[in-house]
Amino acid sequence: QARNNTQPVIMSSNAATTSLRRSPRSTAGKRKRTFHISDLSKKWRRLYLDMGHCRMRKCITTMRNASDLEINELHGKSFLGTAISAASAYGACKEDLLLEYAHVVVERRLDPNDTCNRENSAVVLACYHGYPKLAEYLLDFGCSLESEGMYGNAIEASVQNGQHRALGLLMEKRPQHVAGLFSSDGCSGVLRQAFWRRDLQSLRILTSMRFVKPTFSDYCMNVMRRRGQEERLLWPMLQELYPNLPNVAAWNKQIHWSFPRNDRYAINLIWYSVGADGRMFRSEIWVHIFSFVGRGWFDRS
Repeated sequence: QARNNTQPVIMSSNAATTSLRRSPRSTAGKRKRTFHISDLSKKWRRLYLDMGHCRMRKCITTMRNASDLEINELHGKSFLGTAISAASAYGACKEDLLLEYAHVVVERRLDPNDTCNRENSAVVLACYHGYPKLAEYLLDFGCSLESEGMYGNAIEASVQNGQHRALGLLMEKRPQHVAGLFSSDGCSGVLRQAFWRRDLQSLRILTSMRFVKPTFSDYCMNVMRRRGQEERLLWPMLQELYPNLPNVAAWNKQIHWSFPRNDRYAINLIWYSVGADGRMFRSEIWVHIFSFVGRGWFDRS
């Protein structure tokens, strides 16, 4: 009844000529667009379209035959990240073409590690999609492992998608850079992610680096102990990682990193204060003594 009694709205004669009201939301502090594919010429827009369909041979020829004036129009962009994202649908068969395109990009003095696909760099995308040859070339060129994209840095991207060859390559080529990322909490969740995904190969690669191990225990052990999941989740994983150990619930040198923080600190304190220099007993005797220490033993005592 109320709907029937409403009066129709009569628009004024100048309503059609009035401009639309702008949004009151402020644009202050927002990053302005500095580059977009629509700003380029028809030739580069066609190359971008060919790259999206993974016509790599055509893209390589176009990039190689472009004049210096046309190259300057790209402002250093190489679209290598876009090519990696497009080639990921075709698997490893496109890696050689991607590597050839990267060589041409470097010859034309463009940036091979440009970002695309939500700000992921080319190194991160190569590691995520499993192109180790291309990742090795980019690392040798000097490209950084860090990125602001959705996949994080190159180490996080490798673990997220289970790319073990790329992960081992990063550890081999950039051990100091990787150590810096772990020390600055840039990779604090990598080991935990590999553990919860039950990715044994990633765990083996990561735990082979000494600086990685403490970042795992301080958080993951506490969570599992609160939930009572140590015996169900941790012990089977350690048995697969270290099949030579008869009892992963007791302390051993190989699995010292997987013990809770208080246990590690107490064992280290005893070892380096009275055991390491042999003043009381030899180190072999201390290893035998500590083998009776179980998980959380120093917390209970």
